[in-house]
Amino acid sequence: MGVIDDYAFTTGTLTTKVERIAVAAATYDADPTEKNKRLFMVMAERLDEFYTTFHDTIAKINTYNSRNGIEEDLEAAINRFEGPYYASKASVLAITGDRDRDRRRSLDEASNVANRSSVQAAPQIQLPTLKLPVFSGDLRTWQNFTEVFRASVHNNLGLSDIQRHAYLRAGLAGEALSLVAALPLTAQNYSVCWDTLAKRYDHTHLITNAHLETLFDLPRTADNATSIRAFAAKIMESLGALAALEHEVAGWAVPLLFLLCRKLHTKLRISWERRVVEEPLPTISYFVDFLNEQARIMEVACPSAEPSLPRRTDRGSTKGRGTPERRAMAFAIGSNVLACPRCSANHNLEDCGEFRRSSPRDRLHFIRSKKLCLACLRTAHFAGVCPRQSPCKHCNQRHHSLLHLNQTRFGPSPGTPSERPGTSPPTSSETTTAGANGHALAMRVKPAYSKGRIIIATAIAQVLGGDGKYHPTRIMIDPGSEADFIRRACVHRLRLKSRPAEVPLVGLSNRSLGGCREYVDCHFQPAKGVEINTQALIIDDIGKMPSVSSPQLPSDMVANRPLADERYFLAADVDILLGAQWFPYILIGEPILGTNEMPSLIPSIWGHLVIGKYGMKVATQTRAAFVRDDSDVGAILHRFWEIEEPPVVEHLSSSDQECEDLYCRSVKRQPDGRYVVALPLSSQAQNLGISRPAALRRFLSLERRLNQDRTLREQYHEFMEDYLGQGHMVPAPGSPPDGNQYYIPHHCIFRRDSKGSVSKFRVVFDSSMKTLNGPSLNEVVHKGQKLQADIVDILVRFRFFEVILIADVRQMYRNIRIYEEHQDFQRILWRFNAEDPIQEFKLTTVTYGVSCSPFLAIRTLHQLVQDEGGPFPLASAAIMHDTFMDDVVKSVPSIAEA
Repeated sequence: MGVIDDYAFTTGTLTTKVERIAVAAATYDADPTEKNKRLFMVMAERLDEFYTTFHDTIAKINTYNSRNGIEEDLEAAINRFEGPYYASKASVLAITGDRDRDRRRSLDEASNVANRSSVQAAPQIQLPTLKLPVFSGDLRTWQNFTEVFRASVHNNLGLSDIQRHAYLRAGLAGEALSLVAALPLTAQNYSVCWDTLAKRYDHTHLITNAHLETLFDLPRTADNATSIRAFAAKIMESLGALAALEHEVAGWAVPLLFLLCRKLHTKLRISWERRVVEEPLPTISYFVDFLNEQARIMEVACPSAEPSLPRRTDRGSTKGRGTPERRAMAFAIGSNVLACPRCSANHNLEDCGEFRRSSPRDRLHFIRSKKLCLACLRTAHFAGVCPRQSPCKHCNQRHHSLLHLNQTRFGPSPGTPSERPGTSPPTSSETTTAGANGHALAMRVKPAYSKGRIIIATAIAQVLGGDGKYHPTRIMIDPGSEADFIRRACVHRLRLKSRPAEVPLVGLSNRSLGGCREYVDCHFQPAKGVEINTQALIIDDIGKMPSVSSPQLPSDMVANRPLADERYFLAADVDILLGAQWFPYILIGEPILGTNEMPSLIPSIWGHLVIGKYGMKVATQTRAAFVRDDSDVGAILHRFWEIEEPPVVEHLSSSDQECEDLYCRSVKRQPDGRYVVALPLSSQAQNLGISRPAALRRFLSLERRLNQDRTLREQYHEFMEDYLGQGHMVPAPGSPPDGNQYYIPHHCIFRRDSKGSVSKFRVVFDSSMKTLNGPSLNEVVHKGQKLQADIVDILVRFRFFEVILIADVRQMYRNIRIYEEHQDFQRILWRFNAEDPIQEFKLTTVTYGVSCSPFLAIRTLHQLVQDEGGPFPLASAAIMHDTFMDDVVKSVPSIAEA
């Protein structure tokens, strides 16, 4: 069964289960006994689980169809599921709401008088909707979450317990959600869910420790207002939370100020020491006021030197349509923010999402039409007199990087150092470029000689997976990359949902390094008060770090220093590469510098990072960032000899040998020349279980789908009529005497053209469907050896000569009959009219979808050459060596030979 068939089977099964629940609800409505009520409520406990799984599967089908260019209307399937689902949910709410109705009625009557008077006096102002906070397991946010939730939901008498439970689940994420994810969404489980969370997180001493840890692990301030304000805000936030826990924080001033002052950069520390002379016993509030004052002075004194923080695209804003927005560090030209000339919002044009999503050529046309400056994208002047000094990051011309027209070539451009006479290409390093148009920065290093192994910093971090849980993931921190990357295998392991992207990677001299077509949202578990949420580009492999395993560092060097990666010395795959934008937030202390032969240790939010040169041996392989240069002469020669080496004779496995022997013993020809073969059944065929119920369920689902699409139904009927007309499908009598039979489910795959008409259509038979108590048909037949010729060899020979021949074996599979006693393994269910009884048919020919069919088809083609190919040597050679599936492609020197 293919991937898309698995998804279709899942949605069909879930729809059937929800329909059963709806039937139970209807039974209770018709006969509201306690027994029927209990039965329905027990069945309805899994409604929301079915709903989530169903829509997750629909999303996977849409992703698969979009990648393969398949247009499939899923609206009917969604409607079939949601109809009984919402009917069942309504019945659940009706039952659970009865016991709360009297309480709400009395509450409403008691407040009617007050409400009428207050409503008449209140001004008619539309207040914004308040959203409940989301709690992901961070102890520092537990107080805020519980206070808001208790006031809005927990103590709201107008809500039932099942509604409270739903609101509580909606407000959880990450570790907190995983604690209660297994509890069904019922009224009875609300108190269980709430008690479970309180037992895990409602501990004053743990919350206190979390806030103190934030204070003690604050990063060192930088020489800019933004860093100082953030430092002061974190202090007030943590101390406010500690005061809410009834701690006497005012008495902690002396030890706290001693610790916090050590985290000020040198200039700020000097200013503080001068100020503190005026206040012998400063308080925390005095210290925070000093920090805010210094930040204000810096903003006023040097506004243009204040760097803006890296902007991040909201992970819900792309909707899976385009490239994740990326930009390097920018410097503000002025402090006034005017209305955007593109969308009229309150931001600069360079920050406008609509403007950035357009092509560079469209951006340039828009700038010229609005008579804006080409350098800073603003009004009142032109590029010649613009105060902005930064040139384009790609070509160093005097225009904004967003207006750069990309002229990337697949190779070095003319006139680069690698092509100029008397110069040689760089041998020490190669660095890519990056800009606001989506290019990512990368770097690769290939030194001629290097002493010692180089270790780039790695760490083990907890990354949020698609299951709502955090998973340990090996990351590499590389300040030489402007983009973040993730290994494709890690995406699958964490079950993250990818989104489409188009991010080209270019290197030195505008050399193309390929591109990335997908990205994912990565959410790291907060550590030391730092939250990392990024969009990582998906690549097949990042590489190993270190390149080869190294000895461990001396024990006295790492004693009492927890390492970010305890296995730093072992060559292992890197899952995620974090670029330069996160580097200053990850480091939290002064580095411990190593000697010439020892790496350094740098304190980080995950522990000490090991980085630098280790030992004096010549490195076997040197790399930086995520690109590795393997295009050396040795590798090219090795690959050449692999291609030119004569093929190795492959020995058949026991299963393939048995399949070949069965074919040779059973193949025969009818008087009309048609070949008849047997299914190569294995000894497991006797374990084949019951398959008709599952096939019937799949057929009924197919029939409902066809009844909603007339064009699709007509094409399906036409296909089945053709099968019947040619005798490739015949009515089946009762069950065979030995009871050995298998019912193959079937469905259609189609593609619509631009007008909405079905342009390509085919029926797929699914022989991988599991039986009720045993294996599938594909698991009890021998697959047979691979007889298919290599497509590369066929295409190479096809280009030898000028005259070409192309032929097709018409209905190759369907012209080979199956033994009559084996046709019961190819039964299907069908009827042309929904009012008629369902009929059983047998497929009499080789059927695509059965795992042994490719072997039977190609082996029969070879058998034809053995039987009839003697008088036709050229045609026999073409069939044996130039046939791929049912297509023959051949080139010859002349028309006469053709």
